[in-house]
Amino acid sequence: MSGSTVIKSNATTADGGGVYLNTGALISKTGGTIYGTDGGGNANQATGDGKAVYSLGTPNKKVNNTLTGALSKTSATDYAGGWDE
Repeated sequence: MSGSTVIKSNATTADGGGVYLNTGALISKTGGTIYGTDGGGNANQATGDGKAVYSLGTPNKKVNNTLTGALSKTSATDYAGGWDE
């Protein structure tokens, strides 16, 4: 994900309102915005974890607030960027 890409106003009854990464899925976000719980009218919603981004893996990782910075998952256990602990 790069540039001015925006992910907003999605809803799920599970994890990962904006982006859900299944086991083995990778992401490289260098730009753009993925809205989370603090996104006002653009907020992505999830009844589970990871309102903006959720990654199923070892360990599971999430991002709940709006994410504008870099974020990556380059292998099953290699995470970098703005992930919540």
